[in-house]
This record gives sequence, C-alpha cells and structure tokens, in this order.
Amino acid sequence: MRCIPTVRRRHRHVSPAPSRRLGAWIVTVTLLAPLGACGSGGTSDLTRRRLDIPSIASLDGTVRSDGEVTAQGGEPKVGDLASNQEVRMLLSFSLEDVPAGAEITSALLRLRTTRVTGEPLLMDPLLIERVDIGTALDGTDFSSLALSSATNVTMNGLLVTREIEVTTLVQQDVNELRTRTDLRLRLFGGTDGDLRDDWFGFETGDNEYRTGERAELSVTYETTP
Repeated sequence: MRCIPTVRRRHRHVSPAPSRRLGAWIVTVTLLAPLGACGSGGTSDLTRRRLDIPSIASLDGTVRSDGEVTAQGGEPKVGDLASNQEVRMLLSFSLEDVPAGAEITSALLRLRTTRVTGEPLLMDPLLIERVDIGTALDGTDFSSLALSSATNVTMNGLLVTREIEVTTLVQQDVNELRTRTDLRLRLFGGTDGDLRDDWFGFETGDNEYRTGERAELSVTYETTP
C-alpha cells in the first residue's frame, strides 16, 4: 500500500538575542502517513521546515587585498578600486535553528544588487565560497582557505534581488556541525588593472544602501523522528 501523507502547516517566529541577529521565520510542514499505511501499523512522520535567516550584521563586511577591513558601515562591494585593490565581501548566517543530521533540500542566498560602478562585468563571474570567518572579520579573511568549491554566478547590470542556490555549501556546514554558514564573495577576474573603480554593491545585514532587502539565507530541510 502506498503511503498518502496528510499535511499540517504551522508558522512561528524565532527571536534570538538581539545582539546576535534578527529573528528567523520558520515555516513547518509535517507529513503524517495514516496509521497502518506504511507497514506494520506504525506511523512515519517527515517534518519539512523552511528558515529565512538574515545575515549577521556584526560579521558582514568587506576586506581589501591590502588587508583593510570594513566590518560595518561604508558601501559593501565586490570588485576593484582605482587604487588597484581588490575588494571581497563576506556574509555570515546562523545555523543554530537547523538540527544536526538535517537533510538540506534547498538553500537559497537572497542577494540584492544595489549599485554597479564602472565595468565589473569584465571580471565576471561572481564566485561564492564557503569559508570560516571566526569570531570577527579581519584581514586574513581576504585569502583564507575556501572550505569547498565555489559557486559561480553570472552577473549583469540589473539592480535586482537574486536567489542563488547554495544548497551543497549549507549541507556541508550542517554535516560538519558548524553553527554558521560563512560566505565570501569575489569576482573571478580579481582586478582588471585599469585604475578605476569597478564593483558591484550588495546589501548586507546592515542595510547600508537602505533598500530594506538585507542579505538572507532561505533554508529548507527535512528531519525524521
């Protein structure tokens, strides 16, 4: 007999300590197989949840190739400057509400492009790497070891919010029992050497560009009892 699950849906809002991050919205769907439908009279439950996790403002920021760090404030960006310095951006998301052993079925990075200065498309694509920021952003995060292969994103000049799939990266963090997913954004070309500003501006957890569309990680996972 084939299991035909019923569905219960509930919503709740998790509000952690305000010094850490904004609350994550959780959507829960519990699939309940009818009694006896899945074998010897037992019940098989599969819980699927979606977390919309804002980035941690205190850990977001940019790091230049000369080691200069802008942890909060300024204009978050990825590209290069007229001084020929490359700029990379880092984002951090808490995984504290994702249980150990969860199967990540989807993880989307929602990233708002706020500004395009110069010709950053000449250094396309955008690379997203899984890293470990540690307790605070510092100059070593510019070139720290990437923990896995990069996700490539082909950019354009549109000021839009993109949903970028990072499922594998988040699953790796869960498998390694990490409490955060830290992401580094950089352009493949690094710097084009034209002594002009060429960069994409992105919104972070600080809402520096005042769009209201902060960087967010939407994670859907499944667990079983």
